[in-house]
Amino acid sequence: MSFKSIFIKKYPYINLIIAIFRILIKGNPYIRTQNKGQKIIEDIENVFVSILYKVKSGIQWNLLPTSAFGKFSSSTAFNYFSIWVNNGLWKELWIRFLKIYSNKVGIRWFRQLIDSTKIKAIKGGEHIGTNSTDRGRNGSKLHTLTDENGITLSVILTGANVHDCKLVQSLIENIVIKRPKRKRNSLLLADKGYDSKNVRQYLLNNGYTPIIPRNKRNKKQNLDQLIMTDYEEEQYKHRIKIENSYAHLKNNKSLIHRYERYGDNFLSISYIAFTFNIASKLN
Repeated sequence: MSFKSIFIKKYPYINLIIAIFRILIKGNPYIRTQNKGQKIIEDIENVFVSILYKVKSGIQWNLLPTSAFGKFSSSTAFNYFSIWVNNGLWKELWIRFLKIYSNKVGIRWFRQLIDSTKIKAIKGGEHIGTNSTDRGRNGSKLHTLTDENGITLSVILTGANVHDCKLVQSLIENIVIKRPKRKRNSLLLADKGYDSKNVRQYLLNNGYTPIIPRNKRNKKQNLDQLIMTDYEEEQYKHRIKIENSYAHLKNNKSLIHRYERYGDNFLSISYIAFTFNIASKLN
């Protein structure tokens, strides 16, 4: 049994991802154009699978065992990855799976969850800042918005020192799949780091009911305002789903630490991880 077959056998949903890749790669702008004098790779599907393996395993690009997938080098795999970053293939792959999930399972829009996770940036690069939980070392933040099942609908990459409150509006405006109109407000669940008058007002003005615990550090609030209602406490229990989604994402070892210098490259690795999460639920 080949190395590729062992990898796919361990993660059967890879077959579904490959099938969607075949559809995408047939149409512009995702076709890889060869540079003059460059060796033509006959089967880029194997290059694609080797990139999926890199995201899952967290192996360095120069150590990627490409000979186990086909006759190409690790630099070729990285070149294809970079080109597919630039032409939007990885983001389109994630969006395609979101649409499939929406049709087959259904995105749960009633409760939406918002949070961020900090990631150590080993080599620096774009979108980094001092990480207060890591002795001021370089770090990045992935800010995500998910449905109530932890399916990621929006993501933004920033430095680790950017406050969560500043990204609420951008996350909602950048949801990559059309948000349906509802007769009643959706609930938006967030931790106390999002407790802000401006955030609450923005959510109320845009079809959301905020379920956010009061932050005791906010001295402008009355003591009565610090108490959540029984209904809010019951709904807030569902916020665990976004914490679980981060645990699933970091099963992809390329997301545990950030080695990519370019922000778009690291975001694209995140798109692949989101795709893994959705595909596993469809399989």
